[in-house]
This record gives sequence, C-alpha cells and structure tokens, in this order.
Amino acid sequence: MRKIGICTLVCAAIAIGLEATIPKIAKANTVKSDTRVAQMFFPPVSDRHAIMVLGQGQVSLPADTARMEFLFSNNIPSESPSSPSQTQSVTQRSKQNSPFQSQFQPTVAPLTKESFKPIVDALVASGVPANAIEVIVTPSSSSSFPFPLPGSEGSAKVVVKLDKPTRDRLQQIVTVVNEAARQNGKIVVKSVNVRYAMKDCQPLVRSAYQAAVKDARNRAEAIAQAMNVRLGKVPSVAESFFYDLFVPLCSEATELPSFLPFGSSGSRYDPNDPIEVQLRRDIFVTYPIE
Repeated sequence: MRKIGICTLVCAAIAIGLEATIPKIAKANTVKSDTRVAQMFFPPVSDRHAIMVLGQGQVSLPADTARMEFLFSNNIPSESPSSPSQTQSVTQRSKQNSPFQSQFQPTVAPLTKESFKPIVDALVASGVPANAIEVIVTPSSSSSFPFPLPGSEGSAKVVVKLDKPTRDRLQQIVTVVNEAARQNGKIVVKSVNVRYAMKDCQPLVRSAYQAAVKDARNRAEAIAQAMNVRLGKVPSVAESFFYDLFVPLCSEATELPSFLPFGSSGSRYDPNDPIEVQLRRDIFVTYPIE
C-alpha cells in the first residue's frame, strides 16, 4: 500500500508540473510568432499613431544610347517537291536513310563570324562605326551515341551600339540589316531587340525620388483628411529594394542578370515605341499624426 501511494504521489506531481509548464511554453511560442509577424511589416509595427503610405515615382527622359541586338539563324529552305518525280525521289531517299541517320546528318553549315561579314560591311557602309558592331556566335552542338539527343544548329547575334538614337536612324539600321541578310540568302533575321540607356542616371534618379515623395505626400494627406487628423512634419522613409534587384537600371554600363526573362537583350524592337529611358522608384513613408 505504501508503494502504491508513493507512485500515485509521483504521477500527480508530474501531471501538475506539466500543466504548469505547457501554458508558459505556449505563451512563449505565441510571443515569438507575434514578433515574426510584426517583422514582416516594413517599417516595423509600433504603438505610435501614424499613417504609412507607398509613394511611387516614375519618370522618363530621352535616351542617350541604344543597343540593338539582331538574332540570326541559318536560312534552311523548305524541301517541298513540286512534281511527281521529285516526290518519288524524296520518298526513295527517306526509305534509304534510317531515322537516326536523317536526324543526325548535318543539313547546313555552322554559323561563324565570317558568315556575317556582309551584314557588318552593310552597317559600316551606312555610317555605323566598326567598333560599334559586335558579332557573337553560339556554335552548333550535337550529341552522339550512346546518348542520341537532338542537337542545336547554333545561332548568332549582331550587336549595334548607337549614340543619340532617333526613330528614323533605328529604322534605317533595321532595314540595312534585313536587306543585307536577304541578299546573302544564307542567314535570316529571327528577332530584333533594343535597350535604351543613359550615360548619366543621376538626373533621372533624382526626378524619380521627387515624384515618389510627392505621391506619398498626396496619399497621406488624403487619408489624414478622411480620418480628420493632421500629419506630423517629419516622416520616416524607407526605400523598396525590388527595382534595384529585378528591374533594369538606366545606366548603359549596367549588366542585367542572366536569369531574368528579358536578359541583357532589352525588349523587342517596336518602331512606334518612344526612344526614352524610364525609371521607377518606390518608397515607404510613415507620417506621425497629431
């Protein structure tokens, strides 16, 4: 009986200890959770009375430079028979060649920098300096046995850099490149991209910040008027980091990250688009209220 009584007392003590400890642990976890949630707000949440707004400023200025990228590939003519005899010869060739042979037989010569000499010569003749033209070739690749994967025929791009670009000048460059490729007949233009930039971004950056501050003030005043309160004189400001990481800047020396969908090629060329550089800045502004 004495042993049973001792065991009962021990179990009761353990139960009471657990009951007293669990609420403390739960309370500690709740405090940590609330702290983590509070840290998600930017600026941090506090007990003071304030109005927090997002100010957005977007401005644009005429571009100082333009970087045009012409993406090329081999001009592979389609083999469409026009007579019964040609149809019969194509059928006989397809029977003689096995699927693996027809898949891995080279059909066109690989692209090299020499392939684009007519393009470069035409650009120089139109007034583009030779040092403003760059040919970048990606060699063809293929996979042989025992891993018979489809290969790549290769591609290339011609980069043209222009100072003080105008709409007429850009369209003239596009016409020159397309005509030179057509006369050559061995290469074809697949796409044209363009990226506009500034030599000095500071005027554009200052204008964007000024527009963002003005926008934040207008928003805060509208909210304060709706709440029938007055804004304090000295706000706190925090800048959004999003546009510096994921959106291209205006400088011509800035290289864009390769993982971005638009990469360093810029956007697709449209002759109707304005030749300007746009910059956006977002700021978080917290106004104390009186």
